[in-house]
Amino acid sequence: MRRPIVIALSAGLVLALGTGAAGCTAPSGSPKASDRPPHAPALMPASHEGRFAELGAQGCYGCHGSSERADPLLASAPKMPADHYLGGSVDSREIDPVRTQCDTCHGQE
Repeated sequence: MRRPIVIALSAGLVLALGTGAAGCTAPSGSPKASDRPPHAPALMPASHEGRFAELGAQGCYGCHGSSERADPLLASAPKMPADHYLGGSVDSREIDPVRTQCDTCHGQE
């Protein structure tokens, strides 16, 4: 009887620690973009404050997304990686539904 409890508690601890280490959301007082690891999601610049709340993922797509004419749509905006598109292909021209909460991973500077 004790063994299943210990296994369950151990699994819970591993999941809890793994979530903290691998989570996207930056903690309060997050480091500057230059201090972040190279694989970390880019931070939204301070000039983008409130944009996601106001415009949602389609607002992000309006500059960072792709069209038949441009990728990204706004030349000075970093383009969205292929894995952010439906089916992992820029050609879909649609955001993958699991990627529509941009501010979950891309915190504010």
